[in-house]
Amino acid sequence: MDREIAANRFLVCGLGSLGQHCVAALEEFGAQVTAINETTPKTWEIAGMKDSLDLFFGDCRQAKILEQAGIRECRGILLVTQSEQVNIEAAFVARSLNPHIRLVVRSSKKQLNEILAQHLGNFIAFEPDQLPAAAFALAALGAQTLGCFKIDNYLMRVVRGEITDQHPWRQKFTLQEINRSDLRLLCHERKHKLLYAGDIFHDWEPHDRLDVEDSIIYVEVSDYASALGTKKVELTWWRRLGMVLAALDPRSWWTSLAAFLQWTGQDEIRKIVAGCFFLVLALGIWGTLLFSMQGGISVENAFATTATLILGGYGDIFGGITDRVVVPLWLQLFSLLMTLTGIALTGVLYGLLTDSILSLRLGFLSRRPPIPERDHVVVVGLGQVGQRVAEYLQEFRQPLVALHSEEVNSRLLPQVPIVTGDLKQCLKSVNLATAKSIITVTDDEMTNLELGLVAQRENPHLDLVIRTFEPRFSSHLARLLPHAQVLCAYALAAQAFAAGAYGENVLSLFQLRQHTILVTEYTIEAGDTLNGRLISEVAYGYGVCPVLYQCRGGKPIPLPSYDLRLKIGDRLVVLATTDALHRIELGMDTAQARRWRLFVTAVMDRRHFASGVDTIARISGCPFEQAREVLRHLGELDVPLFKHQGLRLVQELAQLHITAHLQEVATRT
Repeated sequence: MDREIAANRFLVCGLGSLGQHCVAALEEFGAQVTAINETTPKTWEIAGMKDSLDLFFGDCRQAKILEQAGIRECRGILLVTQSEQVNIEAAFVARSLNPHIRLVVRSSKKQLNEILAQHLGNFIAFEPDQLPAAAFALAALGAQTLGCFKIDNYLMRVVRGEITDQHPWRQKFTLQEINRSDLRLLCHERKHKLLYAGDIFHDWEPHDRLDVEDSIIYVEVSDYASALGTKKVELTWWRRLGMVLAALDPRSWWTSLAAFLQWTGQDEIRKIVAGCFFLVLALGIWGTLLFSMQGGISVENAFATTATLILGGYGDIFGGITDRVVVPLWLQLFSLLMTLTGIALTGVLYGLLTDSILSLRLGFLSRRPPIPERDHVVVVGLGQVGQRVAEYLQEFRQPLVALHSEEVNSRLLPQVPIVTGDLKQCLKSVNLATAKSIITVTDDEMTNLELGLVAQRENPHLDLVIRTFEPRFSSHLARLLPHAQVLCAYALAAQAFAAGAYGENVLSLFQLRQHTILVTEYTIEAGDTLNGRLISEVAYGYGVCPVLYQCRGGKPIPLPSYDLRLKIGDRLVVLATTDALHRIELGMDTAQARRWRLFVTAVMDRRHFASGVDTIARISGCPFEQAREVLRHLGELDVPLFKHQGLRLVQELAQLHITAHLQEVATRT
């Protein structure tokens, strides 16, 4: 068999909805696909697949069936039947028949998947119900947050920003100058007109300035702990000293007292407890003073006597007082009053404590937060996808309410208000008129459509997100409902499965400009198409956005410099479409975009000559000697550049008082 065909041949086991979408996604990569299924699928969701697919029938756990399907000549196998046990058993058989084949398994058992990855090698597992959950959650958050994912200790968000008349970036910075260490521009839209034609991330003019009604899409990064408000502040010695001095300031005492009184006034139980505390404090002070004024009793004994009386020890005190200590009758009566008051307060506190404990236990069992009043998300359906969507929304601190047709376990999403029963009736009780969006993710796409339309009829401004399964229905629905976001769950997941079959590790995915963006991790190996390239060549050549770089043994760098050169063992995480991943796989960068040449016309200050040489070599990737010759003799740098790369080089050279410009030339063959 031809080596090139064999290197791009894959086997898909299981032709359910997910399996058919995986076949379609692999064919988009240009792969030759063979499939195994027990019987002929009842429905073909992808048009034309029935006639074009090379299909074998049988149990994919049988070595004979796998060999008939040509597993020994396949680069990867996707085990995506509905039975996780079948998938895992078939993975062992496949590994025994082909020690080098890539195993992509549908499985939700996280710990088992990690163990299998160690023992089987060249193995990756996905849960299709979990992969698209983030895309559904993000679609409901509105137009601002388009993507959100965690890489190591960094939280990255893809954000859409609208430029208004008061925006601080309006006419102040060029698009190139917006980029900084924690932010990188992805797309630019001029007054609602999309400017990019091919490369979704870099087809914008670096020297353009933002104006009113423009919009931009950018990725920003922050420390994960600080982004969630959980980052601990290190208490240095001067911080501790400042805290002590602030505590000693009398003005802070009144502020603290006022805050305490306000806090106690918010709850009846707090008022009772505070009243008991101040009453006991007053009795303790008066009792100590009165007993200490009697002859023969020290202040320490006076305090101990008062405390004993408040705790119910009237008989203990006066049964042990000798005749040498004369206690007036009025003081004995006051002591009896303290004892009775202490007993009464103790009873009240015990009762309140018992009531609080019982209420807390009952609350854990049955109480959920109230339904939000406004700006909340309504999640319809609490299957596996719905549960994960709700968890994502909780991570984003988005108010929500969930609807489900059946009663749910009280331990399921305890911090989420859940309404159960007939879904149409439930919609009437979740404040649809003031809701932000609705996500319909039940297992029935007709139900999802119906409930979504009913909700939007009640609130025309409601953002609508609909889960579908069949691609033709999805495309028709998207045309009929242009303002709704129609997401085919298995189509989203299948792209991650297909990318995983080629060896990529897909960390997350989201939707951007009608494209599925895969957050994909690469580890550079010998013979890799990325090995030895500048990150700028990877970004502009393949049309991806690098978001994290880590050299072997080093610390991860979010939004890395484009001037770094990739080496074996380095790690790179990028945002990419499936088309871009395919180009990386084949090593087919967009060489026609590298049609710009640098012309150096003057070196105004010879003191910056060495810095200029370093700048040219660093950004263009040319040898130092070649950069030195260009500055020495002036003229053209014989290295083709991408436009963004060249303009940045011109800008940095200008800061060194070196005059240069770019000129577009025909692509040399």
